[in-house]
Amino acid sequence: MYNDTEKRKHEIMGLEKRKCFARFRVKQYEDQEMSSPDWDTVAVKNLSAGGMLFHYHKNLEIDSLMDLTIDISEYIPTINCVGRVIRIEEFQSLSTQDVQPLTSMCRIATEFTEIGKQERETINIAVGETKGKNLNLKKLRAIVLDDDYILRTLINDILKNRGYEVHSSSEPFFCPVYLDSKCPCPVEHFCSNIIITDINMPNMTGFEFIENLKRNACKIQNVAIMSGRWTDEELEHAKRLGCHTFEKPFKIDEFGKWLDDCEKKLDPDNKLSDLPIRMIKSKKNK
Repeated sequence: MYNDTEKRKHEIMGLEKRKCFARFRVKQYEDQEMSSPDWDTVAVKNLSAGGMLFHYHKNLEIDSLMDLTIDISEYIPTINCVGRVIRIEEFQSLSTQDVQPLTSMCRIATEFTEIGKQERETINIAVGETKGKNLNLKKLRAIVLDDDYILRTLINDILKNRGYEVHSSSEPFFCPVYLDSKCPCPVEHFCSNIIITDINMPNMTGFEFIENLKRNACKIQNVAIMSGRWTDEELEHAKRLGCHTFEKPFKIDEFGKWLDDCEKKLDPDNKLSDLPIRMIKSKKNK
């Protein structure tokens, strides 16, 4: 089993380049004993909603059925499903041991035979297969604030896969309304369709940031705030501010439903101002 340090190292690589891990065991058949009663862990080389590819040091039989648990990220629920081996290719892999420079390995392709609709959608979002498919024709923009690099990367990828132009930071400093005493957007324009912020960040809490938005007459209506642990008082505070709340680790399908609701409420003209975004970039370059 991989340790926490190894898992975190892979997660920081970004969703589309990140390795994920799967645990599997060959299923028990009615007419034969289970050939592998223990769970083995492998690094997934390729993953889609239809199946996965992995390397393994042992050969498996074509049509072997296996129980699978797939870990993509600590922020994404574990995928539990059943897979069937559909292709096996043997190859020689370089070994770290000088005495044995080549090691025989198997490249194993499986298709998912039993997997829920929600699990398929989760995989699609996580690996970016929905990119370019369900894009809203309107120009969409989001501002994401979270000092957790891994979670911020995950949110960025989800939004980009839906067609959003995303501007993110580890703290509120780069938000245009935070930079100015008054909202710089022209009348009937706004700088972003949504803002997503963590509750605890450097120099300013999420509540202080949102209150600052309101004081400066920010026109953005879709604001969400995230926390790993909500108190009743904090939930009430968020409600008074008109914010949607997410508890970490949030469920991707719930996040997607919130985005659906936000997009349904978009003004047909969807007038976005470019001025504040240019201000963000100019500040970053200083």
